[in-house]
Amino acid sequence: MQLPYSENIEIQYLSRIFDNTSECYKFFWFQAILSKVLEGRDHITYEDLVDEMIADAWYMVIEYHLNLSPRDTLENLVLYLQKISQLKSSEKKENIISYLKDCTDKEVVKKKRILCRIPGNCTGCFKKNM
Repeated sequence: MQLPYSENIEIQYLSRIFDNTSECYKFFWFQAILSKVLEGRDHITYEDLVDEMIADAWYMVIEYHLNLSPRDTLENLVLYLQKISQLKSSEKKENIISYLKDCTDKEVVKKKRILCRIPGNCTGCFKKNM
């Protein structure tokens, strides 16, 4: 992906996030970061980003029945949440995030921890070649 030039950001590293996009989590991860930055947040936890990713994926998976990937943890978590929650397919994003913050279901907690590993996978592109 070719991003516009910037004097403030080393764009070549940022654009490398999208070099290998066989798994869709990179798009959701990037979108979650942008969303939080646009909200004016300057401190963002991994859990904030994961909750945002899940809420964004909710509509694609539940409302539109799109398949993210055969073994996608994000998709599996969204499908599991649909089974255990009373959330509607057209639920407001804020309600999904609120549910996730309060959810103590062991399977949800476990899958959210797996999704918290995403930063390591996404930030490799920012490391200069040695």
